Amino acid sequence: MVSVLLAHWRIHWRLLALAGVGFLAAVFLLAITPLFLAAAREGSLRFELEQRLLEDLDIYFWVPYRPLDRPTYERADALVQAKVTEHLDWMTRGVVRYGSTSDFLLFLPGTSGQVDPSTPSVVVQFLVDMEEHAQVGDGRWWGEGAVGGDGGVEAVMGAAAARGLGLKVGDRVDVMPRPQEPQRMATVTLVGLVAPVNPREEFWLGYDRFGLMFENPDAPPTALLFVHQGAFLDGLGKALAPESANYWWFLYLRKGVVTTENVSQAAEAVRAVETQVGSVLPRSTAFTALDLADEPTGHLDSLTAREIFRALQTIVKERRTTVIVTTHDRTLEGMANRVVELRDGAVVGERHTFREPAGL
Repeated sequence: MVSVLLAHWRIHWRLLALAGVGFLAAVFLLAITPLFLAAAREGSLRFELEQRLLEDLDIYFWVPYRPLDRPTYERADALVQAKVTEHLDWMTRGVVRYGSTSDFLLFLPGTSGQVDPSTPSVVVQFLVDMEEHAQVGDGRWWGEGAVGGDGGVEAVMGAAAARGLGLKVGDRVDVMPRPQEPQRMATVTLVGLVAPVNPREEFWLGYDRFGLMFENPDAPPTALLFVHQGAFLDGLGKALAPESANYWWFLYLRKGVVTTENVSQAAEAVRAVETQVGSVLPRSTAFTALDLADEPTGHLDSLTAREIFRALQTIVKERRTTVIVTTHDRTLEGMANRVVELRDGAVVGERHTFREPAGL
């Protein structure tokens, strides 16, 4: 028996040795895979840092779909700024705070107030300290309190957008959140036409806020109306209650502070703020090139997943950029402009869900 076993060993020792090496290699690969993935992720962050301009790395914090009123905003602002100071003060040098409505219907002077396919849209925004970064070409800034004696809200608009809509200083327009609720409407008086002092200034977050925007070539335009923070929270908040708004904090990074050596620490700090704010204000999200997202809705319920996708749509509209999302959730396909289907590493289908904006 012993001689037979030795004979078999002499014949198959190379095969057994190879199997043993393979087993040890498999164990080794399983052990280092988490380290490899972590290193790959850190490498991708470092590549992003080295390739991108500083302003591309700046950080958005977004608190979505909260009540449009002063107490809600002030609580959110205090929380976000406290967490930013705690975790990110070492790498940030300033903040732009602003709030915005969703797309409202805009009824121009002389229109009947009836919705038709040509009715334009408007997003009403406040930007803290906007007066320091824009100049009035015609008219004036909003007055003290920014709410007229008749209860109407005073606003300014980009001169280019006003020309496109045929509006002038002194015109009054009505804004309506939803056509299903025509009784919920607010009157806005246009008191000034403005333009940026420096359109490339970081304050404007990388996109033109002063012209008209078009979702696609056949759609009516969307304009921005700017109001004082108090008029946004108190004037619109009371006129349209109950209504929701989106609140944003845009953080400038300190030049040269975030390096390839500490980029992972910076990304962890951003995630810490996102987690701690999100525990109090659900669905709060951070957007930055310091962190990368893969299947951002993978562990969420369907309602929250759709809200995250709406957040990405807002980013696309705000920054006039492109967001590429990987997902297995086919129910979200209709929210994208373009869908590319992959299987086994190959493209097996591609379709557009609606026409893209001109020039893209």
